[in-house]
Amino acid sequence: MWETVKHKKQRKQERDKREKEEREREEREREKIEWERQEKLRQDKEKQEKEKQDREKHEKQVKAAFYSLSQQLQDLKQKCQTLEQNIQTVRGKNESFTEAMSAVREQCAIFNEEVQTLIAERSVRKAHEKTQELPDQVREDEKFPEEETQAASEEV
Repeated sequence: MWETVKHKKQRKQERDKREKEEREREEREREKIEWERQEKLRQDKEKQEKEKQDREKHEKQVKAAFYSLSQQLQDLKQKCQTLEQNIQTVRGKNESFTEAMSAVREQCAIFNEEVQTLIAERSVRKAHEKTQELPDQVREDEKFPEEETQAASEEV
């Protein structure tokens, strides 16, 4: 019996040893699982933090781009307004220029009529002077034969 007790004791020790080893193994397995879980949580947290930083960076870039585009839009609106004002000014100047050109054309037409009138009057005056000179010429021509006849009669 002694041996059986010893045997029992030995079996109990072996069983205790196996159970202890099993508990230690299970404990190590739980620790490993817990470590893996913690590591996964840490990685997930890092990933989320990185994604958050990326989102914030992207949002800042979008805001900066939006601000820049808004500024460019305002600049373009101002340039457009300035161009519109310049167009209106040019239209006004164009109308003034057109009116001035019309006035100049009217003056030119009046001057042209006056010049044509003066030319016509000059032509009439020259023609009149020529007709006035013509009788004098005729008279002189008539006098020439008389003078010749008188000179011829005196010679005879």
